[in-house]
Amino acid sequence: GILIRARWSSQKVLLANVSTALTATAGVVVTLALADLIPAILPGLVAFATGQLIYVALADLLPEIHHRTSLRTYILEISAFILAVGIMWVLTLVE
Repeated sequence: GILIRARWSSQKVLLANVSTALTATAGVVVTLALADLIPAILPGLVAFATGQLIYVALADLLPEIHHRTSLRTYILEISAFILAVGIMWVLTLVE
């Protein structure tokens, strides 16, 4: 969708998608190879993943909220956010 609209060729889009998918495979291989080290580096990995999530939320998702079309959409977005926070809170209680 996005890459095609950006006028990338089909072959280039396919190559980009396959390359991206292969990074997951590489991640599995590295994780299995370093399985003994994971407990020692887990706090750093969690911090990195959290930072990436916050970056995506602020850079990509947050600006989209400003393009709402109606009050109903805005209320749905805020409700979904509150629900997500509630689910995370419940999960901390279960853990």
